[in-house]
Amino acid sequence: MTVAPAAIAPTLNFQLIGNWRRIVLGADAQISASVRDYVAELVGPADAEAQIRSLMRARFTTALTTARDAGAVTVFLASEITPGTPMPIMLTIFSPRELRMTPATGTSPQAVKQMLRLGLTQLEIEGVEDAADLSIEGSEILRIRREHVEPLHPDAPAQSITNLIVDYWYSVPDSKQVVLANFSTPLADIPEIMVSFFDATVLASTFARA
Repeated sequence: MTVAPAAIAPTLNFQLIGNWRRIVLGADAQISASVRDYVAELVGPADAEAQIRSLMRARFTTALTTARDAGAVTVFLASEITPGTPMPIMLTIFSPRELRMTPATGTSPQAVKQMLRLGLTQLEIEGVEDAADLSIEGSEILRIRREHVEPLHPDAPAQSITNLIVDYWYSVPDSKQVVLANFSTPLADIPEIMVSFFDATVLASTFARA
């Protein structure tokens, strides 16, 4: 599946392996309908799974509305990577136009990444001290990973779930701008497998001129 988030120039393209769906970040009702369809595909219609479907709908609806309100460009949801193996993954793309490096930075990918690392360090972003470096043609990438524990459902604060969150900050070719690709999954018990999969997805991505 080839996908290209809109409103990014040059365009960042991903080759997403498996079954993914692109979510339109529109009105609340539109998001709710998309989440309902996604969760039904992921979990199935069995009555025994009704509570799980309800919990997942609440979590994904909150995540998507939060992404929309934070200015996300595009969101993709994976239901499975290989046939018969459910794998819930959320990929959110941000293109923060207001986040540009200073004029003195220049437009080389390495310079933009170094300035970005400095800025994120000064902001004390969790995980930045262990950030990893990746690169694709025309872009340097900073990978920051962390885990986030949250209530399984607002009505069940005593129960929690751990999400693995991995941010990939791309330098945009020939500019002082950056693009953020944020991967998140509740499969935090297999972090190295998931990070390896995310890395492979990012390393296969490309920038293309509009």
